[in-house]
Amino acid sequence: MEWINVNNKMPEYDGQYLCVVHEIEECGAEYNRIKVMTQHMAIFVENHNQRVTHWMTLPELP
Repeated sequence: MEWINVNNKMPEYDGQYLCVVHEIEECGAEYNRIKVMTQHMAIFVENHNQRVTHWMTLPELP
């Protein structure tokens, strides 16, 4: 699996995806975190201080 940039392509279906999320804390610190995020109606459900930059489908469970 490879990370897909949201500027190049969004997922075709609503659901949960593994995402790289750029977050800005109230103190101004910035982080990139890996999170499971939900996409609904072609957009990722984000908080005001979060921005999804990349995504991939969730891996199969063992």
